[in-house]
Amino acid sequence: MPGPRGSAPEIIDDGTTGFLRRGVRELADALHQIGTLDRSICRRTAETRFSAERMVAEHLQPYENALTGAELPATTG
Repeated sequence: MPGPRGSAPEIIDDGTTGFLRRGVRELADALHQIGTLDRSICRRTAETRFSAERMVAEHLQPYENALTGAELPATTG
């Protein structure tokens, strides 16, 4: 069975801010560990990763790069 897909690995730190598992059964089993997550770490991580300032800056950067002729970052996939 394939590993976690989509954006989940980019936004979840397995065992710290959530759980990444390979299937429904494994994810259901991880629910029993939900109490081990530190809510303050989850909140701090979300505030850092998804602040309005950061999101705006990252959405504007490609347009600024296009206007200045800067190289676009390499993408994986």
